[in-house]
Amino acid sequence: MSATNRPLPVRLARRAARRTLNWIRWESERYIWHEMPLEDAVPFTSRAVDTSELVVRAAVKEDMPALERMDFPYLERYEEFLSKDGILWVGEVPEGLVAAFWTFHSGMPLYPWFDLPEGTFAVEHALVSPDIRGLGFGPVILGAKLIEMREAGYRVAVLKILDDNRRSLKTARRIGFRPTCLMYRRTVLGRTRTVVEPWTPFARHLVRETDAQIAARSADG
Repeated sequence: MSATNRPLPVRLARRAARRTLNWIRWESERYIWHEMPLEDAVPFTSRAVDTSELVVRAAVKEDMPALERMDFPYLERYEEFLSKDGILWVGEVPEGLVAAFWTFHSGMPLYPWFDLPEGTFAVEHALVSPDIRGLGFGPVILGAKLIEMREAGYRVAVLKILDDNRRSLKTARRIGFRPTCLMYRRTVLGRTRTVVEPWTPFARHLVRETDAQIAARSADG
């Protein structure tokens, strides 16, 4: 029997059961955080990328139609991100825009905003036009930006990538980023918290020690 042929009470009961299960336990998209010391940043080249014709500049409102055609995310938050010390960068060749990404320098949009440590900046929503993916534009553009940020005094770059975005994960590691932890939001019985799962033995030790210190201070207080 197909779902549409089931009696109405059965369909309603199943729908209510799914809602209840989602309320009992739910997890958001899972992001892999990456980090890179900028002292490791190096320039990248590609035979398919003519850097003499490539310009990386801050976006302006006139770029919005082209960014929409690229399906660049969160354009509706453009003014908000600008007000939060963000810069939207675009990569441009004579034929038009080929890439775009945000950099955030004091905080980044995360549940809803996350303060960045001093000397650290974040790369967010990096996107290369589907027409030219795989030609090397991503490493060339981001590699140059990392070097530029190092010369401006930044020490560390961070970014997060969905754990099933294999192309972006491969590009990030090619550039020099290394995964540090997995992050997602979990809701259990209506209570939501952010979960961070560190991957290295020392990081796991640090989390345990920090949790123990917090518990000890709570018991004393």
